[in-house]
Amino acid sequence: MKVLGSIIIILALVIAIVPLLTDCESQGKSIVLASGKTIPMKCHWTGRAALAMAFPLAATGLLMVVSRRKETQRTLSIVAAVSGIMVILLPTFMPVVTRLGIDVIHYSTVVVAATGIGLFLPPIGVGFFIACGIANVPSDRATPAMMPYVYMMCVGLLVVILVPWFTLILPRLLGLG
Repeated sequence: MKVLGSIIIILALVIAIVPLLTDCESQGKSIVLASGKTIPMKCHWTGRAALAMAFPLAATGLLMVVSRRKETQRTLSIVAAVSGIMVILLPTFMPVVTRLGIDVIHYSTVVVAATGIGLFLPPIGVGFFIACGIANVPSDRATPAMMPYVYMMCVGLLVVILVPWFTLILPRLLGLG
């Protein structure tokens, strides 16, 4: 696990540094739509999203290196997996999200919730297998017991997607959105 933690730290550094070396708009790069309209590329969104994900990923890697307990390392590997997914999803879709007028806080909340649900979905959820291993319960016995909770989390995610007010009320009250 210490090697994996070191690799995660190196990846986080690469994720943080590479966007600083690219600037699409100043280089005249643009996207040409089917209608012939030209839209300048906004790589700064991608850079900001990647930089925002590099710090939690580096912290997770550092904690994996210094941690001694197996359960803690397993939990941190789940956090690293979620962070890795965020590194891919946030910068990739952020320009589309901002163009469509979707609030960035709402989009990020939906992505984090959906990723969390996906990590615990049987039969391939990494978090599900780690939880079964820690509890010493076979996965075929744990699946029926957890499915009502998964259904309710999916209903909650659907409510969050359809009613953005739930995710945006607190940031707006605090003057953040």
